[in-house]
Amino acid sequence: MILIYRILFLPLFIFLCPYFLWRTRGRRRDLSNWVERIGIYPRMASCDGKKRIWIHAVSVGEMQSIVPLVKLLHMNKHISLFISTTSTTGRQIAEKLYGKYAKITYFPIDFWPFVWSAWKRIRPDLVLSVDGELWPEHLHRAQKTGVPAGIINGRISERSFRRYCWVLEISRWMWGYISFVFACDELAARRIGKFIFRPSQIIGIGNLKCSRQPLLPLKKFERVMLLNSLGLPAFGIDKKQIRVLFGCSTWPGEEKLLLETFAKLRKIDANWRLILVPRHAERHEEIVELCKRGNFSFRLRSAGNAGMPWCDVSIVDTTGELAELIRVATIAFLGKTLPPNAGAQSPLDAAAAKVPLVCGPNYDNFHEVIESFHAVGAIKICRNIDMIKSALLQLALDEVEQRKMSAGMLRYLLRTKNVAQAIYEYIKKALAVC
Repeated sequence: MILIYRILFLPLFIFLCPYFLWRTRGRRRDLSNWVERIGIYPRMASCDGKKRIWIHAVSVGEMQSIVPLVKLLHMNKHISLFISTTSTTGRQIAEKLYGKYAKITYFPIDFWPFVWSAWKRIRPDLVLSVDGELWPEHLHRAQKTGVPAGIINGRISERSFRRYCWVLEISRWMWGYISFVFACDELAARRIGKFIFRPSQIIGIGNLKCSRQPLLPLKKFERVMLLNSLGLPAFGIDKKQIRVLFGCSTWPGEEKLLLETFAKLRKIDANWRLILVPRHAERHEEIVELCKRGNFSFRLRSAGNAGMPWCDVSIVDTTGELAELIRVATIAFLGKTLPPNAGAQSPLDAAAAKVPLVCGPNYDNFHEVIESFHAVGAIKICRNIDMIKSALLQLALDEVEQRKMSAGMLRYLLRTKNVAQAIYEYIKKALAVC
């Protein structure tokens, strides 16, 4: 099977290469990064007998989710860490979070010469993928060298599950490379179980993304400084504290919904402001046009705030800041949940800040997490645009309900805080380290 994969991969790679180069240029990525993407890394320093763990996390959210596990691994003097990603923003976050004690690289293109080169340089004793990244050449190399390959936060979306089932034998071949899985929830465990040969490979259930400590509320001066940095005042009419409607990783159509809701909310209480954090920062011009049509004053995060008047809407056209910025939110809408968008962005940053959430009907990517939030009263799930607008307006004006939802977030976080420790203990046993 691996031979067929190699034969098919080469012409496909050659065919798609111009597109990827064009896409790289369009996003202003450094073309020199391609050196790492073909498996050529700087010479790796000796680890003095330490066990090498290679962790691969694709996106910003996945990179941030592994913080509690990486902290535990870093504290073990017998372990050396290598962390890879596929995106520029993921690389930036990895450097910021782990650059002082882990080697950060781009993940090699899954073609055998590139993968072989990467493995020759890293020489891992264990490889981990976050969520469910299955790269056949990478996993084949793990099997050939006798290196365990694990999945943490293992999950399969409904759409991916259907696709896997269409090519059942190929799916079982790919999942057959996996030594162990920590599934993020019971639904994911059942789906993954259809493609693996031994049920014992699923050795734990728990979402590492939820394994984080609840954040303490911002101090008064911290909130003032953060709001001001976004072009927003900390206090409004009658010196009342500004309240914030927050768009969390929004997709097309969702900013329009939030601006329309914000317009209604401002007529009721002028002390509200809106912060929009689009999932793709390059969409900021599209959002600026929406603000102009609605006659809202606005500020781009990248523009700074020196000598400029306060605005109604702050547009965050930077990356990697959502986890910090959402701490000023009063209530938030979870992006990629309004049709035709599907799947949902991660709700965990909002949960850590204990911010009440409203979302649309499409949340398959985080189905179990969001359903768990709903069970403890921490999120409102709405079927359509009108229901979302109504839920946001009602929640914005009901401080008692806001406090109840925040308390639900806290209960959920406290219940899931031990997942990182469980994964860490299993890794120690797998590597036979203290």
